[in-house]
Amino acid sequence: MDEESQPAEKEVEYEIALPADAYWTRDGRIPLGPDLTEALNRAVKYLEQGEFGSLSFVAAFNDHWPRDERTLLYRVRDGVVLTLNGGDLQDRVRAALDGGDVEGWSHLPAPESPVPLAEVQSRLGVRVYNLLARQGFRTLDEVLAVPEETLSRERGVGRHCMEKLRQLREPEGPLIRVAHARPVRQQEEHAELVRRRMSPASLQRYGVLVEPLGQCDLAASALGVIADSLNAEPLPPADPAVVRLLRDAAEPDLLDAYLRTHENVPEAGAPASGTRARTGAR
Repeated sequence: MDEESQPAEKEVEYEIALPADAYWTRDGRIPLGPDLTEALNRAVKYLEQGEFGSLSFVAAFNDHWPRDERTLLYRVRDGVVLTLNGGDLQDRVRAALDGGDVEGWSHLPAPESPVPLAEVQSRLGVRVYNLLARQGFRTLDEVLAVPEETLSRERGVGRHCMEKLRQLREPEGPLIRVAHARPVRQQEEHAELVRRRMSPASLQRYGVLVEPLGQCDLAASALGVIADSLNAEPLPPADPAVVRLLRDAAEPDLLDAYLRTHENVPEAGAPASGTRARTGAR
């Protein structure tokens, strides 16, 4: 092969875009030079300043290469970043961070048992799941590592998305992992089946089971049996002292939530307060 027919050498210029989702336009990108380590050390200075919590680190090639490569950097906390979006560039950026080549910064360690994002797709909903997946998130752990303030500034992340993420940050109970899941498209439908079948009191006590039951590969009839069994459990008696304390504190919502999961026992000489929420009781 003569010199003229040989492919041109891959020339690279590292750039950043702030914040991470500004990658799609070349306007406003900041050039950092052709050396990876030097470019990374310059890039993290922008995260140190605090105005931006994320950036796109871009390898911009010459015209012989049709598309740039990029990896996303999210500032998790002081001196710690998370990289996303896969590929060779992410591997090289992470190697530089793990190798101590970026002064004062390291990569977020991976958890021993990460939770795949796909496992919580039914809890996120299709739109929120797709939004996060397109950004390069592959595990729930990665999503929860990024500060809310940073995520809320990403394109497409609105109030609905943030509410879904808060529910995962502050779950009602431990995250239950299903060993044998049904197809994702059926999970929401079956979770709704369980939700409709359960009484208000059962939902209050066992709401954490609804989504996992919808995910698992059980027939609808089996889910109905489980819901009916939970509904049939007797409610524990309400403690009059708790009822009195919540009433005296003028906390009607807390009192109502308490009475939804307990058999109301009137205080001596006092009328009953609240009603049993469990349908079909007695």
